[in-house]
Amino acid sequence: MIKRPDIKCKYCNSESMIPIIYGYPSKEMLYLNSLNLLELGGCVLEGDEPYWKCLACQKTIKINTEKEERLYFKYLKYLEKSYIQIIEQ
Repeated sequence: MIKRPDIKCKYCNSESMIPIIYGYPSKEMLYLNSLNLLELGGCVLEGDEPYWKCLACQKTIKINTEKEERLYFKYLKYLEKSYIQIIEQ
């Protein structure tokens, strides 16, 4: 099993955080969205979009530091590996 990166909401301290993905969704993204593992943010970017959503309090969070950006991409890699495990079962 792949270890999920530790991410907590800065508003409610919940660990129920999912990434928000922008752009035209692939079939894999649609599937992960249906499992509530990621949020689809749409195709239009205006420059100051949030990149995390808390499932507990429904707040969205922007990336403010390089460390937060690395964690975001680490989580996307985790989702990719999780998806591969799901479809191989």
